[in-house]
Amino acid sequence: MVQRLLARGCDTHHLDSPAVETGADYRTALTAAAVTVMFELLALASTRSCMFDTGFMSSFASVTLGGTTIAATSAGLGAAG
Repeated sequence: MVQRLLARGCDTHHLDSPAVETGADYRTALTAAAVTVMFELLALASTRSCMFDTGFMSSFASVTLGGTTIAATSAGLGAAG
């Protein structure tokens, strides 16, 4: 692959450097994403609860089920193609 990039005149100096990513970086990013999703679910459930005059737990369950469905569908499509 590097030879093809060099033949096309592409800059490849970054390919020789060691990987910057570590397991700790991955865990930090995953934790930040989980906290963000949690706040989004709480905000959506709270808004739904107020606007549609439903119980908070019912709204939270509905929003969580919808989010899970979207995440599973996206993961399936990503794996397929």
